[in-house]
Amino acid sequence: MYVRLVRVLKECRRELARCVSQLARLAVGSVVLTSILISLTTEAMEMRDYPELLTLAEQMIDQGYDRSELQRLFGAVEFKQSIIDAMTKPAEKSMTWKDYRGLFIKPERIQQGLEFWETYQQELAKASTQYGVAEEVVVAIIGVESRFGQYRGKYGVFESLATLVSGYPRRSAFFAGELKAFLQLCNEQGFNPLEVKGSYAGAVGYPQFIATSYRAYAVDFNADDRVDLINDPVDAIGSVANYFDRHDWQAGEPVISELSNYSDELLKSTTTKLNVDRTVADIERTGAKLVDILAPDLKVGVVALDRDTAPVVRVAHHNFYVITKYNRSTMYAMAVYELSQAIKAAMLEAR
Repeated sequence: MYVRLVRVLKECRRELARCVSQLARLAVGSVVLTSILISLTTEAMEMRDYPELLTLAEQMIDQGYDRSELQRLFGAVEFKQSIIDAMTKPAEKSMTWKDYRGLFIKPERIQQGLEFWETYQQELAKASTQYGVAEEVVVAIIGVESRFGQYRGKYGVFESLATLVSGYPRRSAFFAGELKAFLQLCNEQGFNPLEVKGSYAGAVGYPQFIATSYRAYAVDFNADDRVDLINDPVDAIGSVANYFDRHDWQAGEPVISELSNYSDELLKSTTTKLNVDRTVADIERTGAKLVDILAPDLKVGVVALDRDTAPVVRVAHHNFYVITKYNRSTMYAMAVYELSQAIKAAMLEAR
């Protein structure tokens, strides 16, 4: 009964916080509303007050974790409504491809990519040889994810994950797994769980790996006996390449093919499936013309962005959908691809 009552009270508190947040936006500059908002959206987290955290803690204690240490960690962080809000309404969901593209495909990001490539030429060449992944794609991923290490996140990862476990029911189980993996990662790598910063979803470092991906795909690419994606760009290079290799990147194969023209029939038939789902012959039967000559039986997909305004339509190959394994968004994959091509062109010009 106590736990149920606490949970109801906390839900009321969070709903009130959301209401105050709405009011604060309507009354910009209100000192009173701002102070109320701060007091309502921060609360110390105690395991006994959060059933999801208590369940997770008991599971970890059964696996050998110290109860008092877990209590200390949870008691040192606060529930952050801002993290729930960011997860519930990510900014990119409301963006057009034109606007989203503008975040990444710009001169300064391309120049930063060129400088990163020039700095780590040997390491990128080694990663490409070892894993079969194009150097420019590895560079572009790091550029999109962290601006080549300039921005690696502002949220405490432990606090973010604890908040999401307790306050985001739709994916509570997923984030419980991430929180467990994060603590395991900290034990393995000697990180302080309360000091690691990352995204609101708990991704860290140059490549913004979540904890389960870090433990599964990160590699010690500079052979210093530590796998550090937070501070070491060389480990990040090898780890991104390994991630794509493990997700079946096909060495030397294309990512996108251009269309010289397409019909409304093709535009209407595009799907949201993140895999190759038709043949080149199927596409050409709609009257579309490809710039590249491709085998009629080759399996591909069709990507249509901003279809209701100024459609951008491309033929996507298997490797395009491998990029979506990193982030399940066709806009994300297209941004990575276009940035990779822009940086590659700058590199060829520089040479």
